[in-house]
Amino acid sequence: MIIHPLIVTGKAFRLNDRELCVGYRLASNHNIFRPIFSHKRQRILDNVHASIRCPTVFWYKVRQRYYLCMCKVKRIPLECVQHIMRFIY
Repeated sequence: MIIHPLIVTGKAFRLNDRELCVGYRLASNHNIFRPIFSHKRQRILDNVHASIRCPTVFWYKVRQRYYLCMCKVKRIPLECVQHIMRFIY
């Protein structure tokens, strides 16, 4: 299997032998696309993190909740879910 450059850079994940996942479309509105990683969204999270009293506990609870919700979506590979969780403090 050939390693795709987008996989090497972390901008995509392999769904199967022929498809890559670079983001997600909203099920109720296919015009809305969310990439796997967004620098703008990360800057917002950085600002939120600066205002939290006990960030370790807060982000642990957030990661736990998001992980459980995202694992229920059968079309998202677990590898993608785990990668996304790394971006949440």
